[in-house]
Amino acid sequence: MKLTINGNLFRNRRKELKMTQVELASNLTSQTVVCSLEHGVIPKLEVLAEIMQRLSLSLEDVFPNSPFCLSKLDELKIKLDNENYRQVWSGLEKIKKTALVSS
Repeated sequence: MKLTINGNLFRNRRKELKMTQVELASNLTSQTVVCSLEHGVIPKLEVLAEIMQRLSLSLEDVFPNSPFCLSKLDELKIKLDNENYRQVWSGLEKIKKTALVSS
């Protein structure tokens, strides 16, 4: 599967934030890389991740049709599962401590 990227998303978000390409690239990459990104060319992963962070873009924003992106419901389910796990573990810890005190 070939990943494609919507360069307009990056351009529009950068402009919403009133940033120039040079400002976005600052201490990270070159203005040329940002320009290429805005034309759909995917840069190195580290650069893409930092640019996404600087523009407050999520994986779902950038790759909306990717099977690698979790839906919001999937994310909530994982968080709930993790929280339930913590609660169960905490309950087991309390049982162990109570059992030790009772014996």
